[in-house]
Amino acid sequence: MRASSATIATSSSRIEAEIISASTREAFNALEADEIGCHIITAPADILRKLPAFGSKTAAELSLDGVKAFRTDAIAAGLTLTLPRRRSERGPPLTRRQAFGRRRNPRAGAGIAL
Repeated sequence: MRASSATIATSSSRIEAEIISASTREAFNALEADEIGCHIITAPADILRKLPAFGSKTAAELSLDGVKAFRTDAIAAGLTLTLPRRRSERGPPLTRRQAFGRRRNPRAGAGIAL
């Protein structure tokens, strides 16, 4: 269950406690935890290295950086991606009947005609 700033404020006012955000998986989660008032935030080193980028890059730039990193990792792992042929090379689109088969007769019962 996600904590909220109201939950943290209520907990802190009733008992002497500090709220911990643990096992942060993404840099944005660390920012969320800080925003709602968590007292302690644990995160792996690779997440901490990403935090300075917030505020210095746009969301599109951060997203592109992520895609580039994914591509680099995929290539290093020897993965490839086979793309479908271009639409102009595929021929005409399928008709509804070709794509989904014969329509069943609604009066014929629950069976599906193939």
